[in-house]
Formats: sequence, C-alpha cells, structure tokens
Amino acid sequence: RPSSKSPQPLLSEHVEMIEKERETLIKLFESTRGEEWLVNTGWIKEDENHCKWEGVSCKNGFVNKLTLEAKGLDGSIPTDVGMLSNLRYLYLAENKIHGSIPTEIGMMESLEILELNLNAFDGTIPTEVGMIKRLNYLSIYDNTLHGTIPTEVGMMSNLDFVSLSS
Repeated sequence: RPSSKSPQPLLSEHVEMIEKERETLIKLFESTRGEEWLVNTGWIKEDENHCKWEGVSCKNGFVNKLTLEAKGLDGSIPTDVGMLSNLRYLYLAENKIHGSIPTEIGMMESLEILELNLNAFDGTIPTEVGMIKRLNYLSIYDNTLHGTIPTEVGMMSNLDFVSLSS
C-alpha cells in the first residue's frame, strides 16, 4: 500500500542532521585549536565533504568514527558533541584536551568505544556516561579526574573494558 507521506521531509531531515554534524565538527576544530593540529587535512574547507576530513569516517553520510588521537588537540570538547548520535567510535586520546567531559556525551546512543585517556580532563566522570547502552570500551586514564565512579557506569551491561586510573 503506497504511503501518503511524501519522502521529501525525510530527505530534508537527513540533510539537516548531516549539516548539524558538520557544524559540530567545526566547533570541535575551533575549540581545540584545529589550525595547530599536527594533521588537519581537509578540515573546515567549504567545498570539502566533512566525511573526507582527516580522522573522520562516515556511514550513509553520518559521522560514525572520529580518530583524532595524538593530533595535538588543545582545548575543550564542545557540548554539541552530543549531536553526533551516530558516532560509534570516539578516539581523542593523547592530546591536551582539558575541562570537563561534557554530560552531553550521554546522548551518543551508538557509541561503543570512548577513548579520552592521556589528556587533561578535570572534574568528575559524568553519570551520563552510564546512559550509553552500547558502550563496551571506556578508557579515560591519565587525566585529572576526581570523585567516585558513578554507579551508572558500574551497571553498564555491555562494558567489557574499563581503564580509569590516574
């Protein structure tokens, strides 16, 4: 039976979501001194598809992997990072990222691997990390985090690997 709904709104929503992801990546670039990264090939060029930027991988146009470890990122992660809802792998280890881990990271429903180790994050581990149902690898060692490990993190059924030491 044919649908009475036009496919147009779905296409425009898809394009809008992809554009928001691009904007989020640009904010990450700006908040971590992207111009000074060791490698930033393609980043923020108007005519360059963000899926072709150094360290960015996409599936169906959506960002599903960010591999930016040891690239010289220096700054903080913008709260908009939660907009990357299709992100499965986030590798930001071995940089100079500081500030707190954004609570919005809990909005990343598809995230399976989170590597934030060897940075300068401070504050506490957000309880929202425990809301990432698919997360199976969590590495945030060698930061300046303090406080207790949230109960929510301890109750994550898919978590196979955790490294939190300082």
